[in-house]
Amino acid sequence: MSVLFCDTDCELWYTHARELNLEVIRMPYVIDGEEKLCDLGEETDTHDFYQKMRNGASASTAGLNQQIYYDTFEPFFKKGEDILYIAFSSKLSGTFEYLEPAIEELRKKYPGVKFRRFDTLNICMGAGLLVYLGAKYCREHGDDIDATYDYLERNVNKVGIYFVVDDMKYLARGGRISPASKNRQSYEHQTRFDRRRRQARRMLQAKRR
Repeated sequence: MSVLFCDTDCELWYTHARELNLEVIRMPYVIDGEEKLCDLGEETDTHDFYQKMRNGASASTAGLNQQIYYDTFEPFFKKGEDILYIAFSSKLSGTFEYLEPAIEELRKKYPGVKFRRFDTLNICMGAGLLVYLGAKYCREHGDDIDATYDYLERNVNKVGIYFVVDDMKYLARGGRISPASKNRQSYEHQTRFDRRRRQARRMLQAKRR
């Protein structure tokens, strides 16, 4: 027997996770000082979440501790089920520093169980696509987690994501860019936006003549 895990940073919708028979690790986030667990849209009011951010709410992500990881995986180790965890990029969080010692403890306690973690090198739908493809492949190939891992290895470098933001404040707040860079890039972003808006207005006026 084997089981597939993903985390909510893959951002598959909860109904897709159920259809693929995935075990989902709920990652925490903090909004306005209140810690919550992401649930892939099952109960979260996403419109309310983003409206709070637009209104200036403080939002940040958080990681899981070693005990939570241990408690999450132990029931499956206890049942003797091999595990493949298709995870978001290890470069984007320190949470995996707490996963590894938890898994080491479980391996010592349940030595016959295989655990593999695949690093998607992605987040959001970049990770989600690899989770989806990996789950489909695994179910179609006898739940072979080693074959699935190899399949993901062959495809991981074919997947990447691009994103745009309309405000630099969260990148600065999270330390991704410096405050000075935030101000400069916000100015440049607004300047480009204004220039394109003027160009679009001139093109529209030209068409009307």
